[in-house]
Amino acid sequence: MKLRKLFFQAFILASILTAFNFSCEKIKDAIKINVDVEMADVEFVVGPTQSGGSLQVDAEVDVHMDIDSLIKDANSNLSINNLKAVYPKSCTLTLVNPTTQSFGDLESYSIQLSTNGTNWTTIAEITNNPDVQKNTLVIPVNTSADLKPYFTSTNFKYRAQVTGRRAIPETTIKANLEFVVQAGL
Repeated sequence: MKLRKLFFQAFILASILTAFNFSCEKIKDAIKINVDVEMADVEFVVGPTQSGGSLQVDAEVDVHMDIDSLIKDANSNLSINNLKAVYPKSCTLTLVNPTTQSFGDLESYSIQLSTNGTNWTTIAEITNNPDVQKNTLVIPVNTSADLKPYFTSTNFKYRAQVTGRRAIPETTIKANLEFVVQAGL
């Protein structure tokens, strides 16, 4: 009889602890945020390229952004130490003061990211870009690529790699890059 009572008490205690553990997980999940981060107006100067053959042009630019402050603005209980993941959301390119060139003059385009000596990673890329006259180009991003290791920094390096279809003059391209920053306990 005592053994049955002891077993019943142990079962009740285990049930209470399990319920408490699930409650703590729900509280932790409740303190989770998604912060949309926009790095607008990242400008690259590309070109000029010569006619006759595809030439690849690289352009780099440095950007400063305090992700810790953005997280704290969204939820003062969280900081960069609570960073869970960062995913690319979108990448839109716009020609600044276009003349006769357009994105149709470019065969392929990619945007890469690096911080604090990390390897370059491609965050947006288009190959076989249609030969169509347009001044704005939306580049597909890999929305499942977790960029968390890159976003613990405040200094970001972006590199544009462009392959020209035809000769283009020196051109300024503005990139609007958006990311989803996830933070939580």
